[in-house]
Amino acid sequence: VPSGYGLVMGINGTPLMQMTIYGSEGQVETERGPLRVVTLPAAIGSPLQVLVTNEGVASGLLTLSCRADQPKRPVTPASVRPELRPPLPNPILEPDPAPGPDLEIPTEPVPDSATGAPMQPEPLVPTEQQPSMESPSIEVPLVPDDETQ
Repeated sequence: VPSGYGLVMGINGTPLMQMTIYGSEGQVETERGPLRVVTLPAAIGSPLQVLVTNEGVASGLLTLSCRADQPKRPVTPASVRPELRPPLPNPILEPDPAPGPDLEIPTEPVPDSATGAPMQPEPLVPTEQQPSMESPSIEVPLVPDDETQ
């Protein structure tokens, strides 16, 4: 562990595994207990020793992950903090307008799915009629029950 840094260590394994961590002088830093995540302060020093015991009958696999933690820096009060510059403007690119119903859309020839010969799609013809906003309706005559027989 680098000088001045703490250590975060996580050990995973079977429920029957126990761990003990010893410091650089051989002193017990964490008592024997279940596998877990442990944060050790920088004062413990380096090297460290980890003893993992398995009280089960079958062998087991364990996973060990370690991370050196930087010492915590003091938080500067807001009155002492330097002025922050505002963020630079983010240029927003306007998307190309979608073609309207009266514009022709340029397209590449599409091959015929049966023959493979190139085909030109039919050009779009502008319509003079505005689309209706009403939903279509269907009239269904109602017949009384006694007339259905």
